[in-house]
Amino acid sequence: TFTKVLPPGNRIVAGVWNLNENSEDLSIEEGLAKRLGIQIGDILEFNILGEVIKARVGSVRNLHWDRMTPNFFFILPKGLLEGQPRTWMTSLYIGDQALSLERVLVERFPSITLIEIGRLVEQIQLIANQISASMLPLIGLCLISGLFAVLAGIHASSQERDQEDRLLRIIGVDSKRRRLTNATEFVALGLISGLYGAITAETIRWGLYATLLDIPFRLRLEIVLGMPQMSALILLIVGLWATRKTT
Repeated sequence: TFTKVLPPGNRIVAGVWNLNENSEDLSIEEGLAKRLGIQIGDILEFNILGEVIKARVGSVRNLHWDRMTPNFFFILPKGLLEGQPRTWMTSLYIGDQALSLERVLVERFPSITLIEIGRLVEQIQLIANQISASMLPLIGLCLISGLFAVLAGIHASSQERDQEDRLLRIIGVDSKRRRLTNATEFVALGLISGLYGAITAETIRWGLYATLLDIPFRLRLEIVLGMPQMSALILLIVGLWATRKTT
């Protein structure tokens, strides 16, 4: 697009905004500049219907793509685009009368193209929810692995536990305190394994969001906080059951 004034929501992070009609500088979006390795002073060529237009990168802009306003990767001075074919674009909120208003717009302006951002957002949200749901088997696998690890540890240290139990009895420690000691151990193991599983699952989800889908990532606190508690409860029950004979 072309404009003289820096659009609202755009912020210059490098270079200088200088897009008067006689200028040959352009402004590029920050993320695209990083991906393509474009820097201030680089010369870019645009082929518009066979006509090549050259412009120098004069500034780099940071903007918010999540706002429902028209945003552009490249902003050029009007002089470079003079005489080129144009397409007008805007954004508006339709609300609950979407179908009726869309029908009126299409009937009055047959060449208009309507893009319903709401449906696109819903589709993206659906994909994100499916990815989140796919993490549940991983979380369950971490819990099951933790259970087996606890059972294996209890079995491997059964003799040591018997010796410790006899020693505690000799020094006068009652069975209630011995069970409390075992319970503390199992709760700690459950919290650590649950937190590890939650961090692993969220890290994988962040990788998918950042690299594959390129959408904003939001940490699910219900997983990070809830999974350690659930794991601690399950390991506590299983651990006390497995050591019931020694206590």
